[in-house]
Amino acid sequence: MRALATAIILLISTCFGQGVGPLAVGMINDALKDSLGNDAVRYSLLSAGVTTTLGALLFVLAARTIRGDIQRAA
Repeated sequence: MRALATAIILLISTCFGQGVGPLAVGMINDALKDSLGNDAVRYSLLSAGVTTTLGALLFVLAARTIRGDIQRAA
């Protein structure tokens, strides 16, 4: 189960990181270009860092309950 879960997480993170990530940053950049000008690049790249940090925080919160989840599954 752990190996399958790890494989799924790595597959999804790779797909988003290399596929959807640059596309999303570009779309945010295009949306902000009219209002922010050259600073749109800064804020669109900042959005990638913020979402990565949010994802890491969610993994930390999920790790707090992993022991109880394993005991309930056994």
